[in-house]
Amino acid sequence: MSKYKNNYWNINFENPTNFIFGYGSIINDISRNKTCRGICDAIPVRLNKKFGYRRSWKFRNVKNNSTVLGVEKVNNNEASTINGVIFLVSDDNLKNFDERENGYIRVKIPINMLESCSLINLPPKKSNISIWIYVPKKHKLKLASKKYPCLQSYLDICLEGCLKYGAEFTHEFINTIYEWNDYWINDTHK
Repeated sequence: MSKYKNNYWNINFENPTNFIFGYGSIINDISRNKTCRGICDAIPVRLNKKFGYRRSWKFRNVKNNSTVLGVEKVNNNEASTINGVIFLVSDDNLKNFDERENGYIRVKIPINMLESCSLINLPPKKSNISIWIYVPKKHKLKLASKKYPCLQSYLDICLEGCLKYGAEFTHEFINTIYEWNDYWINDTHK
């Protein structure tokens, strides 16, 4: 039985296997902890553009008639780095996130595609560790529209999460979002 003692969490985990890479609202501790039960502390990281994706306003959220962040597979010239966080999840928490991220599929990220954005080290490069990213299903990849606008309240949740890791991290987040458009609602003053 292997144990993993992370110098950041300072706790032992029996046979850790699953981590999630969050690139939108999951960066925010409060948003993430609504789904994650137990320890869900995060490490700020950057996904290499060689992974072949970019973050964009392209996920159609029919629950609240909005467009939120997703990632899309693109050619090498259009790919971008994506900053976010990774965090360890139990099998139960992985199921909880699968339910939360309905409309997305889990895709495995090779650990060598990630770099830490802090002094906190990444998990060891062991074959039994999986780092997952939630990628929108193709039929959910749609630009914001009048009926499905982007919401300021959603962006604020993301930015609040980013600010925990500093101004540079937050600027990088904003600068690596694609598909901004005019379909935007400031819903924070209702």
